[in-house]
Amino acid sequence: MWAWPTGLLQPLLFAAVFFGAHLYADFGLQIVFAVVQVYGWWRWLHRNDCGPGLQITRTSSRHWAVLTVIAVASYVPMAWLIKHYCADASVPWWDSAETVLSLVAQWLISHKKLENWLVWIAVDISSIPLYWYKHLHLTAGLYLVFLVLATLGYLAWRRTLLHNQRLSELDRASPAAA
Repeated sequence: MWAWPTGLLQPLLFAAVFFGAHLYADFGLQIVFAVVQVYGWWRWLHRNDCGPGLQITRTSSRHWAVLTVIAVASYVPMAWLIKHYCADASVPWWDSAETVLSLVAQWLISHKKLENWLVWIAVDISSIPLYWYKHLHLTAGLYLVFLVLATLGYLAWRRTLLHNQRLSELDRASPAAA
């Protein structure tokens, strides 16, 4: 339970770092992450213990299409606004791309979709050179750690999904199910 309130500190600290580095889309993203952290904390305090909870599933092609349209429709205006209204923003298109991809990944993880990890991996791979370029070397190093964790998360969730699918197939094939 204490992971939620202590986890709130991370996006607040990063908001200050990214604002100071003129990464305004990343700054805004940290505010969204702080709100999500409060929401998660609230959900855990008021959780419903009925049922097995969310299961790991795959993202349908329909959901990918919707997420892609939303991402592109968000990315272009966000980058344009930052480029034109934040004079000291040095990489508005790169900054905005990572922000939009992070929001897609956050939506996927909140729905326990396996592919969230693949999007986080893409975000991490893109973030490392961005933060290095902005002289945020410790943050770039942290995103290297995040890259390893996202890779391990993907592999673990994939194993769990495959295991659950095998169990489901066995249940359907068993004589008791017939």
